[in-house]
Amino acid sequence: MTAPSPLPTAQQTIDSFIAREGLAFLDRYAHAHALASGVVLAETDYADLYVAVVEHYRDTAAPASADQPTDLPAPWEQRMSTTKNKLYYYNPETRVSQWERPVGDAQTPRDGEIRASHLLVKHRDSRRPSSWRNEAITLTYDEALAQIETHRARIVAGETDLPTLARTESDCSSARTGGDLGFFSRGKMQKPFEDAAFALQVGELSGPVSTDSGVHLILRTA
Repeated sequence: MTAPSPLPTAQQTIDSFIAREGLAFLDRYAHAHALASGVVLAETDYADLYVAVVEHYRDTAAPASADQPTDLPAPWEQRMSTTKNKLYYYNPETRVSQWERPVGDAQTPRDGEIRASHLLVKHRDSRRPSSWRNEAITLTYDEALAQIETHRARIVAGETDLPTLARTESDCSSARTGGDLGFFSRGKMQKPFEDAAFALQVGELSGPVSTDSGVHLILRTA
């Protein structure tokens, strides 16, 4: 009888994650690890990181609760941690998770903050090719770009506006608030999104903006 293959070591498991997802993997789960152990990622070993990653995958694999609080600032979502058996809050745009409930909807900006809304169309190469609209997204990048260009043309022609379209056509959870992301400062969004948003004048609509999430239209609102 053939002996069973040995289980992969923690290091081999983590290495396989890195090989599949790239070095961005480390950044992606650093915050979850800090929440789990209070240890800075660079100071821990592979075994500790493995535990944190498994917990993070288990928790974030579940969708956001169906009964989302109406007063959560977009695009924050309330989720249940299966490892801690308690509620936590996850921002799908910044990939930040935290135990503390986000405060207010940032109606009053702090220095250096702007406000924007967006409409996101994901494609099959997006970092997470699924959304509240479609569990398995198969659009190509070119098809997603074409959809964004069509949406933009309709907005520019005055047929509709971005908040209206975002509520039905955006693959971001901020669709429920018409794409509103609230106020944010530099360093909070993906760099291409940040650069495009900060370059806009208030009331100005961007062209297509590509990030790891997909293709966006951005409307600066404040």
